[in-house]
Amino acid sequence: MNSITCPKCGTECDKLFDSVCRDCFFETFKLIDLPLVLHVKICSSCGAYFHRSRWENIGNLEEVVLKAVENALFIHDEAGDVELYLEPKEITPYIYMVRAEVDAIVRGEPVHAEAATEVRVQRIACDMCSRESGGYFEAIIQIRAAGRFPTEEEKRRCSAIAREAMESMKKKGDRLAFISDYQEQKEGIDLYMGSMNASRQVCRMIISELGGSFAESPTLVGMKDGKKPLQDYFCHAPS
Repeated sequence: MNSITCPKCGTECDKLFDSVCRDCFFETFKLIDLPLVLHVKICSSCGAYFHRSRWENIGNLEEVVLKAVENALFIHDEAGDVELYLEPKEITPYIYMVRAEVDAIVRGEPVHAEAATEVRVQRIACDMCSRESGGYFEAIIQIRAAGRFPTEEEKRRCSAIAREAMESMKKKGDRLAFISDYQEQKEGIDLYMGSMNASRQVCRMIISELGGSFAESPTLVGMKDGKKPLQDYFCHAPS
């Protein structure tokens, strides 16, 4: 096979990469790029991660830090068969150092690259926790009984159903699935709900287990962002 002279360094080689030898090509080829410092916002209450203009539930803090590094890491478009290794090291509860190693194939050649970044964690309150702690609500579920007062067991079970429903909906990504207030009345209980959707789900679950019916009634108090009227849900247990 005829050898080729690299026009840049004069080395004899078997083939050229963009008109230069392999060493000259990969000398300037940037397989990965990673900012020296990353800033991560974590909810101090629920641990949610703020990413791409929204809050997401990912996992523990280390998983959030690694996710942030993965999102920020640039890998060249020509890289194939990419293998990524991330090694986090906690410096303080608010600072992590993460080392990234990447092995890939570029134009048929194996390439290895390393980079490191400092991840700074900022703990703030997410939109859901801010609303929940601030007493935000979109609807009230009024649990009553027809022609009588609900029993203590009925009230206890209705509250438990509501809490179980909120946990299930939160796991599915509904960040407004919360109960901001619980008020016991002579006639029953009132649950102040973070969203109308959550309220409907709770009412359906209550009547599915305990029987009865529910109805919706809009009212002009408790406007949401000055636009939507508050919704009252009357959940009636059977007589």
